[in-house]
Amino acid sequence: WQPMGFVYLYNVLQVGNAAWKQFLKTVLEFTSNQLNSLLIVAYVLLWLGIMAYKKFFITWSWRSVYLSTTLLNGIFSALQILLIKGITFGLSPFLFALGDDA
Repeated sequence: WQPMGFVYLYNVLQVGNAAWKQFLKTVLEFTSNQLNSLLIVAYVLLWLGIMAYKKFFITWSWRSVYLSTTLLNGIFSALQILLIKGITFGLSPFLFALGDDA
């Protein structure tokens, strides 16, 4: 129960970044449909992550799962800096934000 309690608290304490949503809406001029698409893609990827865990990562230790997912989350979160600077490697800002927000 302790590992699941930690996972629950870790996810409950994550707060959505309202400033980031405002940046996407005002500076990058994302439409409401695009913002909703980001949310839908995030939920689909969440489900795929659960399925991947059940199929492939169930045998990993909790520490390995935590460290690898936190590292991966940090890498994707660092991509926000590139989006702010306008460095999207030829992708549209929306597609680049899909990789980060979702």
